Amino acid sequence: MKKNKTIIKWVVAAAVLILTVYGITILIKRAPKNGSDENEIISREGLHFHSELLIFIKGEKQIIPKDVGIGITHNPMHSHEEDGIIHMEFNGVVRKNDLKLGNFFKVWKKQFSVNCIFEFCNNNEGKIKMFVNGAENHDFENYIMKDSDKIEIRFE
Repeated sequence: MKKNKTIIKWVVAAAVLILTVYGITILIKRAPKNGSDENEIISREGLHFHSELLIFIKGEKQIIPKDVGIGITHNPMHSHEEDGIIHMEFNGVVRKNDLKLGNFFKVWKKQFSVNCIFEFCNNNEGKIKMFVNGAENHDFENYIMKDSDKIEIRFE
């Protein structure tokens, strides 16, 4: 009987310890990192956004492959199909920097900046332009994507 009470005490103590560590982990994830501004936080509970990305090089539509960012590790920013939809599926705290368009290109291992898209860079043969929801946008790789955005990048 005494042995059973000792086992129960150890199980209760272990459960309390596990719950305490879990609670502390949640609080740490929700806290701003290194003094970052609260305005940089978009969500504390994760998010699931989709933006459409269209790329045209000299009038020719470029295909964004399926499963960009999906493999042994599942990147929160990825594609599923060749439909140009960028999936942003984040858990926990999500900051503006997490949703930068340039992050998708890093995951894809493709060049994109104000000066270049893939191997095409601004010169006398063409220039990059970007449109978000029909309006010209000059943020390029620093654009913070939002749910349901339609992003179009052109090199012409």
